[in-house]
Amino acid sequence: MKPSSLSFQQMLLVAFLLIGALLGAAAVRALFSLESLMAQGREGADQAIALSTAAQSLGERSVAMERAARQSLVLRDRQLRQRFDEAARQAATTLDRLTANDLPDEFARPWREQIQAIGHLLDGPPETALDREREVARAFRELDGYTTLIAQQVQSLITQRNEALQARFETSRQQLAQQVLGSIGLAAALA
Repeated sequence: MKPSSLSFQQMLLVAFLLIGALLGAAAVRALFSLESLMAQGREGADQAIALSTAAQSLGERSVAMERAARQSLVLRDRQLRQRFDEAARQAATTLDRLTANDLPDEFARPWREQIQAIGHLLDGPPETALDREREVARAFRELDGYTTLIAQQVQSLITQRNEALQARFETSRQQLAQQVLGSIGLAAALA
């Protein structure tokens, strides 16, 4: 009995199917890599928007706090003081979101300490209100400096995250190119 051998046409068909399978597998891998990278890109963009929005909100809250604080001192209005306290709580929540997203404490701590100092300046006898109002104005100028530093650090964080994402894109692209070239080389060897 003669062992069954594959005819040339059958071997050609098997090689063609293997080549198709290899290239198909490379294409599927490329598709999954592209999906993953697109999801990472969307997530990075969403995070960048959230961080920028939070930094901008912190600046807006600072303006609202200054207005309420200074008016509460000059007018001796309890409601305005409550507005300051509420804006300070909202700003602290925003700052907490930023620190949860990698804002270093060295930027957040001075901002928080300045808000506490401003809160203490708001308390005092009515006779010293005008002097304290000047001190509050000076303290808010310092707070603006801290807010600017925080905004700059947030932009730096966004840039670092974008660069890391670009590096992942490049690594994935190189891996994909190697897989496709390997598949093509293997397919050529089979042919």
